[in-house]
Amino acid sequence: RERDIAEASGLAPRVTRNPWQNVEAAGKRQARVAFLRPEEWRELLRVVEGTPKAAMLALGCLAGLRRQEVIHLRTGIDVDLDARVIRVQPRDGEYPWRPKTDRSIRDVPISDELYRTLSEHVRLGYAGDRYFIRLPGKDQPLSLSAQLDWTRSAFETAGIKYGRGGDALTFHSLRHTFASWLAQADVQIQKIAMLLGDTVEMVTEVYAHLLPSDLSRAVQALDAAVKGG
Repeated sequence: RERDIAEASGLAPRVTRNPWQNVEAAGKRQARVAFLRPEEWRELLRVVEGTPKAAMLALGCLAGLRRQEVIHLRTGIDVDLDARVIRVQPRDGEYPWRPKTDRSIRDVPISDELYRTLSEHVRLGYAGDRYFIRLPGKDQPLSLSAQLDWTRSAFETAGIKYGRGGDALTFHSLRHTFASWLAQADVQIQKIAMLLGDTVEMVTEVYAHLLPSDLSRAVQALDAAVKGG
């Protein structure tokens, strides 16, 4: 900073050698995240069945989408049920939006379970140009406050503690659930990172402890390859 100021003023900086250049910062260890158990997810989906909350929550838990990514989805463009894919991508127009980072621009395949929930959402008339209608005939995205209210009421109805800290959960916990279940199923960290739109380093730090530690099962893949199975 001093060098920049000096150059702008036509002076020479007093400090010519950065004393911090070779200092290694202490690593910041991230706390393990909380996520839903499968039975909790089933109960959560049960209490919101037949409402637009079902699709909203499913996009977090079964596709790993962030809050902003969910509310900006467009029917047939970002949610393509024919191709069975969710496209997280920027948009222009009256309500322009960009994903969190360029890495966040991605395609997420739609699983069978998610497909049933998203299709029901459309069948019940909850989708317009936007996948979540805020006002009939308007392209305005659902507000974050409305999404927060939907999430809180769903969690509380299902008997799940809502909030931040401790064992309480929020909508972002659904994204953690998506990634945690994939890690527990021994899905490669690189693939989880691609689905989340995060870096491999971040995903490794947060979710690697959930990967199965059975190395014997891992090397059995060699037997299958040799046998052609």
